[in-house]
Amino acid sequence: MQNLIFGTDGIRGIANRQLSANLIFFIGKALGIKLLQTPNVKHCVIVGRDNRQSSDMLFCALSSGLMSVGINVWDVGIVTTPALSYLVSHNVCDAGVMITASHNSAEYNGIKIFDNAGHKIMPDYEQELVSIYNNIESFVCNESIGIIYDKKDLIHSYIDKVIDYSNDISIKNIKIAIDCANGAGSHIIPYVFKTLLDRCDCFNCQMFNNAINKNCGSVNTASFSKIVKENYDFGFAFDGDADRLVVVQKNGQILSGEVLLYILAKYYKLHNNLKDNRVVTTILTSISIEQALAKLGICTLRCDVGDKNVWEMMDKQNACLGGEESGHIIIKDTNPTADALWVSVVLLKIFNEINFNIADYTKDIVPFCLVKDDIDVSERQKTLFSSGALKELIVNLDNELGEDSRLIVRPSGTESVIRVLIEGKNIQLMNNVVQKIRKSILEL
Repeated sequence: MQNLIFGTDGIRGIANRQLSANLIFFIGKALGIKLLQTPNVKHCVIVGRDNRQSSDMLFCALSSGLMSVGINVWDVGIVTTPALSYLVSHNVCDAGVMITASHNSAEYNGIKIFDNAGHKIMPDYEQELVSIYNNIESFVCNESIGIIYDKKDLIHSYIDKVIDYSNDISIKNIKIAIDCANGAGSHIIPYVFKTLLDRCDCFNCQMFNNAINKNCGSVNTASFSKIVKENYDFGFAFDGDADRLVVVQKNGQILSGEVLLYILAKYYKLHNNLKDNRVVTTILTSISIEQALAKLGICTLRCDVGDKNVWEMMDKQNACLGGEESGHIIIKDTNPTADALWVSVVLLKIFNEINFNIADYTKDIVPFCLVKDDIDVSERQKTLFSSGALKELIVNLDNELGEDSRLIVRPSGTESVIRVLIEGKNIQLMNNVVQKIRKSILEL
């Protein structure tokens, strides 16, 4: 059998290569066995998928694995990852699985697994699944066979909840653009916004041409930024499974996830809704955001990259708001995972209250210089990250950069790259450090 490796956000790879139907079948079977070991098992898993060409194949493989050990499948069809999480948390089931590669291009696919409360499973749960997967032949299953139930109508409960949350929005003389990334939200997001707003146009809503994230969406904003700059007051850009969000301003400039997190935290603080005046974010979030939040009396708590890590720290620290630079933002009282659609509606309320004067609302954010580099490596070569020589070099270069800067080098959890990020004030020194790291990794 193929190796089973969980990354930052589930399992991901090129469909029919790293992510074969055979692999997904045995993941489904392993998950089913794990659930059968759980007290009060309901014998039910909710499964959703995005609109990639490979998603139907992987849905069939996963469902077959689950049903082979007696687990029923609730098929909710093409849905967003946040919608899947919401449906799991609001229905009686054992778990949920979303088939998606999120912001990656169409040849990729993956799975994200949720527990029965709608939270992404944590590393200890992942390792239990890996252990079962690696010893799958030793498990004797009964003769029960599961059934697939068509539950596509459940999505309406999620859509209705989002609309109910935002039904008091009254916006006039503002023209908004929406980029759906040709993704799983292309039928959900336009419906919600056109229900709420009179002047709203949606782009990149093609669901069946395998164009998901292609030159569009929250990670490919160049074309959409031009559209907004020419014709709109601002725009919302989603990714392929609608768990990431960025805002495009009238001037075409991007408000990243960390800036959106600052806006939300400031608003919640001013309205006495920010629990214990703390916000959770990751190691990648800019120093400038942390300093701007500190001016408001808000404490920044940092965790490892990944929205499931953000949620875990939010839960441990009893925080109500968290997010990361990539655009994953979690508002605890709306959904137990990052929900770009719900967050966009909350932001719409805030923007309306501040008369869309976003520049003034964020004036306390003083940016540092930022240098990033993604160094292409194979999955095997990503283990170079643990090299003693590389770690020693990173420590020495971090010291060279000084106190007013920070250096982060980490293997990506979703792509075959090692990511380098430097934040500081001496741009020439920062560029030199990046080149030294790139050279060292390629030599190793």
